[in-house]
Amino acid sequence: MFINKIFIVFAFLYCGLTSCFHRHIQPRYLVLCKSNVPDIELPFLDSQDKRMLAAGEMIEKQYRNGSRGTGLVVVDIHFSPDGVFDTLTQFSKYQNMIPIVRSSKIISSDGVTTMAEYVFARFFLHVNVKHNVLQQQRMVKFTLDPNRVNPVFREAEGFWHVQIPSDRPEGYCRVYLSAQIVTREIVPAPIIEYAAARTLSKATKWLKPFFSQKE
Repeated sequence: MFINKIFIVFAFLYCGLTSCFHRHIQPRYLVLCKSNVPDIELPFLDSQDKRMLAAGEMIEKQYRNGSRGTGLVVVDIHFSPDGVFDTLTQFSKYQNMIPIVRSSKIISSDGVTTMAEYVFARFFLHVNVKHNVLQQQRMVKFTLDPNRVNPVFREAEGFWHVQIPSDRPEGYCRVYLSAQIVTREIVPAPIIEYAAARTLSKATKWLKPFFSQKE
């Protein structure tokens, strides 16, 4: 049981997206629409979502079915989109930016594709990730590194995307974090719920305070 808890906490520290409090887990929250970026769909933001973003709140949309989860986080930041995107591509500095990341080690990088190993705080949990940087689209796609061990996930993929929102004043950018994962069969559903309720905010709320300090 202790090992299972460690595995689950690790999963949600990295993406924090597959599940949250029961009142949030509703399929209608995952309405997607085509974007101007190839190969991705962004969440549909209704008028209530946009009011929440304008008020400085973060939008969290997620759905989980057994071991499979899909989640998205959207947040508006008063900072240049290129500056935010550049920060998100500094993988070796994640340990200095994201409080739950204890260390970030670059295994290899050619400027476009980066293999990295992250260790997360408290339980010293390791995850091995492949990043692909699409500079013109301001997008970072990530998947599991197929050549290294990842004990919690059978599958995982997602992206960071930064864009200029048409519904906000000049000087704002909108940041999307999306993840789709499939956990291994050893992970019990009750522990997923337990861990998600405590780690979701820690895994996603570093963005606004981090960039607010840079203004």
